[in-house]
Amino acid sequence: MFIDPIKVHITPDPPQSPKFIHVAFRVSDCYAKNFVFDLKDFLKLITANEKLEIIQGPNTWQILPKKDYVKLWYKRGYEDHHFRFTHEQIKELQAVICDKLLSRIQLPT
Repeated sequence: MFIDPIKVHITPDPPQSPKFIHVAFRVSDCYAKNFVFDLKDFLKLITANEKLEIIQGPNTWQILPKKDYVKLWYKRGYEDHHFRFTHEQIKELQAVICDKLLSRIQLPT
């Protein structure tokens, strides 16, 4: 069962400079769609305050912040997906990613 609308996993590349993030978007209680992003591109996407489009190889991602929700759109060839999230869900996603990145930083002792 998938409870959260979005789950993230940052790849264990060199901990100091992770390069990829796996993001699973809940489609239903029993189905999630998983995508792999370049970490920098995904951070640009989820922090955008206006319409932004990112192309990664054959994949096109677009985010469109609206008044009541945030629309995330994905297209690859003839397949496309539309996801809608509340502004609060996007803020929670940003906080989760920030926490995961900060946990990788080893402070000098």
